This record gives sequence, C-alpha cells and structure tokens, in this order.
Amino acid sequence: THGMNDSPEYTCWQGMKARCLEVEGEPNYPHYGAHGITVCERWMRFENFYADMGPRPTPDHSIDRIDNLLGYCPENCRWADDHQQCRNRRSNINVEYNGQTMCLKDASALAGISYYTVRARIQRHGWSVEQALTVPARPMRKR
Repeated sequence: THGMNDSPEYTCWQGMKARCLEVEGEPNYPHYGAHGITVCERWMRFENFYADMGPRPTPDHSIDRIDNLLGYCPENCRWADDHQQCRNRRSNINVEYNGQTMCLKDASALAGISYYTVRARIQRHGWSVEQALTVPARPMRKR
C-alpha cells in the first residue's frame, strides 16, 4: 500500500469521501453529499488524490473547492489556508468592487468602512453596493 494511513492528507481524503458518500454517522453528509457534492471517480483511490493534490503546504491548509457548487476533483480543488477557506463559503456575499469580484468583508476593508455598516446599508436600507462602499461613514457619536 501507500504507507500514508497516518498522514494528514490521508485523513483529509477520508473526511472528503465521508462527507460526500452516505457514511453512517457522518454529520456533514447533509451539507455535502445530500446537496449533490460528489468525489470524482479518480479520487476514490488515495494514490490518485495524492498524485493530483500533493502534500499539504502547511498544517494550516485544508482541501477547498474553488466552486462550491461543484464536487471534489483535480480541477476544482486546492489546498487553502483558513483565510481562503473563510472567503470561499456559500454564505458569503460576493460583490464587484474596483473591477474585481470579492466577498463583501474584503471589499468593505478595502473601502475603509465597517463590514457591518456596509452590510446594513445594502440589506436594511436598500443602497447599491457602489453607494454602500463609497459614501463615507459618519463618525460614531459620543454619548
């Protein structure tokens, strides 16, 4: 065999398969396999997964699907750190800012306006993304 049963890459591979295949007791299956997220046939063998992904760059990296609507396969996966993982969630609000698509949190940081202010302007007050990111925020009132 490959001799990597105790490696972090092997553990990652097992977890990926468990999330996507109906493995008894897998708590994440409803969020992955039940939503149609699959593992490509090639990656059903660990040796192929490892040949395509290679070693984890650091202990802070985990497998990430570039397009969250697609499954696990060589063209849709990468090793990503926590920052990248957080910026690639279904729950993120992605916007166009300065000619680039990015999550609202990054756009608000670039604009120098609180994320919570920008989000409230868009969701509660109906502002356009452009307005929410370009109109300066009022300074906080002292009480």
